[in-house]
Amino acid sequence: MRLAFSDVSKTFLSFRGPVRAVHGVDLAVEEGELFVLLGPSGCGKSTVLNLAAGLLKPTSGEILLGERVVASRDRKSFVPPRERNVAMVFQSYALYPHLTVFENIAFPLRIAGEKKGDVEQAVAQAGKMLGIGDILRARPAELSGGQRQRVAIARAIVRKPALFLLDEPLSNLDAGLRASTRGELKRLQRDLGITTLYVTHDQTEAMTLGDRIALLRDGRVVQTGTPEDLYERPE
Repeated sequence: MRLAFSDVSKTFLSFRGPVRAVHGVDLAVEEGELFVLLGPSGCGKSTVLNLAAGLLKPTSGEILLGERVVASRDRKSFVPPRERNVAMVFQSYALYPHLTVFENIAFPLRIAGEKKGDVEQAVAQAGKMLGIGDILRARPAELSGGQRQRVAIARAIVRKPALFLLDEPLSNLDAGLRASTRGELKRLQRDLGITTLYVTHDQTEAMTLGDRIALLRDGRVVQTGTPEDLYERPE
């Protein structure tokens, strides 16, 4: 599903007055594309991700998922997160410590009321794709950082979302594991064909993963293009 931002801004109120986190953002993530938001801490990239998820409402501008307007102040339109069919993976993994790997992955399907047999089949398939089929009975405390991240990704994709949102998902992994996981993540995204918006501050990660990259600075998109475009003609 295509994601589009049209002149989107977000302003937060603070004791010191209004703080503009993102300003006039225009971008389009095409269906099946892995699109990376790259920039330093505080540049607004996570705000853009949260706006796409519906965790924040834009102060101005319009956001579309497919042909559907999911957020627009002018049209007084806002679609809540649960109705957007999006899945998020965070830096912190956000696993339930008292549940097994199987139960963590199955959780969104059970909340949705899926049949037991369908849940078991979907979890087994996700586990196989991510190479965690042999740890489905383990609990998060027994897992390595890389395994926990795979569980978090499996829980996100098991729902078959229309849009996949990842916020610095590899930041807690060591350098060697980050490199191998990047390759696995790109292969998985290609196999599933899910439109993906990926946030990172790591230039190598952005260049390795992205079909296209948007470079953010001070809440604005300053350049958009393929990794080759940004490497050969940086702005």
